[in-house]
Amino acid sequence: MKWHIRIFILTLCLLSTLVVWKSTTMSNKKAGRMTPTVRPICPGPERPGEKTKPGFDILSFPRPEYIGNFRNPCWYGHRYSDDIYSSIRCIPVFYIVGQPKCGTTDLFCKLSTHPDIADKTAYSAIHWLSRGRYKQRLLDAPPKYRPRLTFDHYALRFRNSTIQVERTVNLTSKIIDYHPMIIGDHSPSTFSDNGHWQEYVGNENCQEPRILNAHYLRYMIPDAKIILTLRDPASRLYSSYCYFLGDGTPEAFHEHVVNETKMYTDCFKKHGVRQCAYDNTLSEMSSMRVGMGLYSVYLEDWFQTFPRKQIFVSFLENFSKEPEATLEKMFSFLEVSPLSRSEIKKIANASIINKGKVRTKSQPMLAKTKALLDTFYEPFNTKLKAMLKEEPNPF
Repeated sequence: MKWHIRIFILTLCLLSTLVVWKSTTMSNKKAGRMTPTVRPICPGPERPGEKTKPGFDILSFPRPEYIGNFRNPCWYGHRYSDDIYSSIRCIPVFYIVGQPKCGTTDLFCKLSTHPDIADKTAYSAIHWLSRGRYKQRLLDAPPKYRPRLTFDHYALRFRNSTIQVERTVNLTSKIIDYHPMIIGDHSPSTFSDNGHWQEYVGNENCQEPRILNAHYLRYMIPDAKIILTLRDPASRLYSSYCYFLGDGTPEAFHEHVVNETKMYTDCFKKHGVRQCAYDNTLSEMSSMRVGMGLYSVYLEDWFQTFPRKQIFVSFLENFSKEPEATLEKMFSFLEVSPLSRSEIKKIANASIINKGKVRTKSQPMLAKTKALLDTFYEPFNTKLKAMLKEEPNPF
């Protein structure tokens, strides 16, 4: 056989392979599926008692086939047992994350006042991605106290919102029967609470996690909008202490701070910052969760997982000073219809949600405690400031 005939046959084979590959890729995209993420390998001996749980490995699950004319990730599914109206199921497209006592609940309630955002009145923070999916359902408990477990249970929490989303149609859109309404989730634990990371497939033999909540969320909803709200870490820590431990005193708080900052500082010297930030044993030893204030460590992982344009970072201090301007920026980020100045002002002036009566009775933090915490958090605050340019860092 002549050489040019051989080349011709080889070219046909290559073209045939390319066509098959392209067809498979387009089919997967159309079905709403992605090739499972390539997980890095962590060298080292297997940790004693280590057991990953493939059943919780979201990266290996095929996503539902999302419907193209819905702004939210929605798909056709069976009807709810007590609902004869909705033929679809939806999960949120935007997520408010942060840390406890950073204003996530109040912010979510204010944003949900917008007519393009589905009703939020029936929902508290769900914490499904970080915690709920690992709990067993309490079958003998009232429905409101049953921890959710599966993805199906998570979607069920948004049944009422889904009905609203399906019924709201924008007939002026270029997309036929376009449903513009969106759903949100305001579980602050999604940001840094990776307490089960050692059970995630892909983190075997890792001293620090490679797969995190952020990777799971990006896989489930590639176009998700993330709103991160933060606060001066020292003030946040004391607010959390007063809110959850109302009978605590400034002196007792100072003792906790001295002990727990030392634990983390010693760990940083021995193991490095990131490993200590995700060290579950260290976190459990810290009753106040001092590690929650290491914002830059966690945010860096989110920036490496999501495109920067999909993450909006806000500070509670700035929101308190300029609530109207902040809300207007957030509505623009969420790409909902613009509101008038008077409408935004009304939303901004609404009562603060989840402020907590205990906090108003608390004594001020001791000056020496504030100085100690500021010193501890200073390098992380400095790095956070360097990472953010669109929002002035107030601390």
